[in-house]
Amino acid sequence: MSKKIIKIIVAVMITINAIGMIFLGVKLGEDERIYNLLNILLIALIGLFLIIYLINLAIYLRNKRRRKIDAEKIEKMILKKKKMAEEDYQGYYRLVRKHLLLGDVYYFLIIFIVYLIHSIMAMLASASISYLILVSGALLYFTISFLIGTDVPPYDPTYELKEEDFPELWKLIRKVAAEYNVKKKIKCYFNMDCNASVNETDKGCTIFLGVSLLQLLNESELESILNHEFAHIVNKDTKRTYSLYKKLSKWMEVVNSGEGGRLLLSVLFSPLSNTLSSDFELFDFVSRRTIERIADLAIKDRADSQVFINALAKLSLYGIFDSEEAYPVLEVYEEDVVTTQYFNLVFNKFLQYYSDNKDLWNDLIVKRIPAQIESHLTFKRRMELLEVDHFEVEFNDNIDELDLIVARANELIVKFIEPTYEERRKRDYLDPLKVIKEYEENSNDCERLELFKVARAYRIFSMFDKSLMIYDKILSEHNDNPQAIFEKGTLLLSMFDNQGIEYIYQAIKFNENYLDAGVNIIGEYCLKMGLEEELEKIRSYRREISNYFFNVHVHKNVFVKDKFVPTTLEKAVMLEVIKFIKADHRVNRIFIADKKIDKEHRTTVIGYTINPEFGEELQEIHSRIFDYLDNDRREQYTLISLDENPIFFKKFKAIKGSLKYFRNS
Repeated sequence: MSKKIIKIIVAVMITINAIGMIFLGVKLGEDERIYNLLNILLIALIGLFLIIYLINLAIYLRNKRRRKIDAEKIEKMILKKKKMAEEDYQGYYRLVRKHLLLGDVYYFLIIFIVYLIHSIMAMLASASISYLILVSGALLYFTISFLIGTDVPPYDPTYELKEEDFPELWKLIRKVAAEYNVKKKIKCYFNMDCNASVNETDKGCTIFLGVSLLQLLNESELESILNHEFAHIVNKDTKRTYSLYKKLSKWMEVVNSGEGGRLLLSVLFSPLSNTLSSDFELFDFVSRRTIERIADLAIKDRADSQVFINALAKLSLYGIFDSEEAYPVLEVYEEDVVTTQYFNLVFNKFLQYYSDNKDLWNDLIVKRIPAQIESHLTFKRRMELLEVDHFEVEFNDNIDELDLIVARANELIVKFIEPTYEERRKRDYLDPLKVIKEYEENSNDCERLELFKVARAYRIFSMFDKSLMIYDKILSEHNDNPQAIFEKGTLLLSMFDNQGIEYIYQAIKFNENYLDAGVNIIGEYCLKMGLEEELEKIRSYRREISNYFFNVHVHKNVFVKDKFVPTTLEKAVMLEVIKFIKADHRVNRIFIADKKIDKEHRTTVIGYTINPEFGEELQEIHSRIFDYLDNDRREQYTLISLDENPIFFKKFKAIKGSLKYFRNS
C-alpha cells in the first residue's frame, strides 16, 4: 500500500478519534470530578511536553552556535571506533542499533503524549479551545506521518536488466544466488560507472553493475565479483545497513521538514536526530573495510581467488584511467553532436592508454598504501588476504549480451548529455583549443591571466610539457606567485613527479587558500605512489594545523549572516589595494570591512561596484582584481561583487567608514 494512502488513513483516524472523544467528553462531562481530573491531566501533559520542547530548543540553539572544534579529539574518537569495528563489528552494530531503538522509544513517547493531549482536548471541547484541538491534531498527524516516511521512488526501469532480455547474465546471477542459498527476489540494473554493488530492502535485493565493469570483465571474473556481492547478502551486511537506515530515515525527514508546524517538530527531534545520524554515519564510515574484508574472504571458499584478483586488477587499472588528468578522452567532443558510441569510444581509449602505459599502471595498482580510513583494502592487501602473488590481465570473453547492454547504455547517455552537450563541448574542448591556437599564433602579448588559461588548456589536451613551460614563464616574472606554484605542483604530480609535493607546500606557505586542496592532493598522491615517509609528513602537518583549519580557516568564507566590523587593515596596505582596484575606471565604489571569526581572528572583506554600462565585463574585472589580491598580496581577502551580490550592501553600509572610494560619474 502506498504511504500516501496510509497517511490519509491516519488523518481520517485522527479525525474519527477526535469526534469520538468529543462525544465521550459530553458523557463524562456530567461528572465534575472526572472533568477536573482531565483538566489537571491535560495541564500536566502540556507542561511535560513544554519541558521536553524547551530542553530540545536549548540544545538546538546551542548546536546552531559555532563551537570550537578539537580536531585531535575527533580523530582519536574516529580511530577508536575504527578499532571497535575491526575487533567487534557485530558488537558495534548492536550498539548503534540500540541507540536507534532508544531513539524510537523517545519518538513513540512524543507521539503518545501528543495523542493524549489531543484526545483530552477533544473530550474537553469548547469554543475557546477548538483551535487548540486542530493544532494538536495537526501536530499528531505530522509526527506520525514522519514515522511512516515517504514512498521510495522506484529505480528507473530503463536501466533494468530483466531476465527474459538477458538470460546469459541471469544464468550467472542465478548460479551464484543458488550457491549462497539466496532465495529473496532479485533485480538487476546497470549504471554508468565501473563498480558493482548490492542493496537490500523488505522487497528483496538489487544488484547494480556498471557498464564499464561489464566491458572489462570476462564471464568468470564477473561471476567472482557477483560472489563477492552475494557474500554481503549472506553476511547480512546489506540487511544491517538497511535496517539502520530505515530507522534513521524518519529522523532525517523530520529534521529536514521545512517551516511552520514542521519546524516545531524539527526542533523537538533534531538534537537526538543529529546524534543518531552521526552514530550511523560513523559506523558506516569505519565499518566498510571490515565488511569488505569478510566478503573477500568468502571468495576463498566459493570462487577462484586468482580470477577474483584478476577482476580487481582490471577495476583498479580502470580507476587510474578514470581519475588521472594524464588520460583525457576528448574524442567524445570531436563531433557536432553527441557520439552514439560513447561507451565503446571510452573503453577503446582505455585499452589504448593501458597498452601505452602497461608497466606504469601495473606498478601503480600494487604501490598504493592504505589510508587511515578506507572503504576497501588496497589491491595489494587483497592479494595478500587471498594468498595470490600475481595477476593476469586479458580483455576478452565478455558475456554474450554485452553489446546489447552497451547499446542501451549508449542510448541513455546520449539523452543525458544532449541537453548540455553544446555548452560542455565549447567549455571543455573548443574554447581550450581556441586558446592554444591563439597563443601559438601570437605568444608575445599575453598577460598573466591569459597565460594561466593557456597552461590549463594545454593540460586539458594532456600537453603537459607545454603547460609546464607556461608556468615557468609566469614564475620567471613572478617567482613567488602562489597560483602558478600550486598549479605547477599539481601538474608535476599528474606527471608522477614527486617534486610537485614541495611546490604545493610552498604555495600553501604563500597563500593559505591552497591549504585544504593542497593537503588533500599531497595525501592522495602519497597513498597512490606508496610514499610512506611523505605520507607521515603530511599527516603530521595536517595534525598541526587541524585546529586552526577547522576553527578559523574554514570560516573565512563570507556569508550574509556573518558579522562585519570596521577593518583593522594597515593604512599603507589599504591604500595600495585601493590604488590598484580604482585604477580600473570601470569600478566606481570600494568598500572594506572585516569579518570577525573569533576574538583573535578576522578576515578582510572587499566589496566593489562597477558602472552599469560595463555589466558585460564584470567577470573580467572580477578576475583581474581577484588575481591581484590572491597572488600579489600576502594578506588574506574575500572579494565580493556587490553588483552580483547586492544583499551585502546593507552589511557594508552598516559599518561606519567602510566606503573607502567613490568615483563620481
